[in-house]
Amino acid sequence: MGQVYRARDTRLDRDVALKVVALEGKAGSRAEREVEAGARLRHPRCLRALSLARDERHVYVAYPYVAGTTLREAFRAGELDVEGAVEAAAQVLDALAHAHRKGIVHR
Repeated sequence: MGQVYRARDTRLDRDVALKVVALEGKAGSRAEREVEAGARLRHPRCLRALSLARDERHVYVAYPYVAGTTLREAFRAGELDVEGAVEAAAQVLDALAHAHRKGIVHR
């Protein structure tokens, strides 16, 4: 739905994951609803937005930056075995179940 960049919040001296979504079509309003829905979640595996902004062409959402690799990269590099992949999937499903209990369905 958008592009995500590693960016620097110079005011608070921290790295963030900056999601940039074009306002074309429904994507911009979806991004804003995503932030509103995520604000209701209180779970260790659910990251909440740090800030939300928009201009004439884009919606910008800053999330905490989490260093690391993707599951695919870790699996291909041999850093993640099948047992670790199952544990990672269980953690994702736990977070999704929390969202569902709050009435939020992840697309």
